Amino acid sequence: MIAAAPDSWDTTPKDTKFNSGVLLLRPSMIEYDLLIRGVATRGMHLPHEGDQPFLNRFYEYRNFGLPSTYNLNLVLYRWFPVIWEYLWPKAKIVHFTVRKPRPPADWCVVNCPERPILEWYSGVFQEMLEEYGFTPSTDNADFAYSWLDEIEIHG
Repeated sequence: MIAAAPDSWDTTPKDTKFNSGVLLLRPSMIEYDLLIRGVATRGMHLPHEGDQPFLNRFYEYRNFGLPSTYNLNLVLYRWFPVIWEYLWPKAKIVHFTVRKPRPPADWCVVNCPERPILEWYSGVFQEMLEEYGFTPSTDNADFAYSWLDEIEIHG
């Protein structure tokens, strides 16, 4: 059994498939052995695919859906703003899919609808750096922004 939040795309706010970026698992050797057998089964995992298509096939009939607030996909901000506005106050994790967080100088300058969310992220990220005493130098500034490319805790 696996628990995961639904995926979102520019064409649909809630896919029937889950996103593998946030998973809740109960590890066991039995499940591990089943996963190994599943990966080795012809058609279950195609060489050009990542983990997500395989996991969706493998857990197709035995997954539990987490609320979208546990993987609030940034694609909703642009393509489904009403849904974003509804979910945003309850968001636990933001999934930066269409724009990755970077230092403000690296944001898109023109025609960037995600700018308010990136500005929010910048403030939260700066607070975190200060709270944990991390001061990026010019040598490690890229690292400071790259290790949280995919998700950010909100709330």
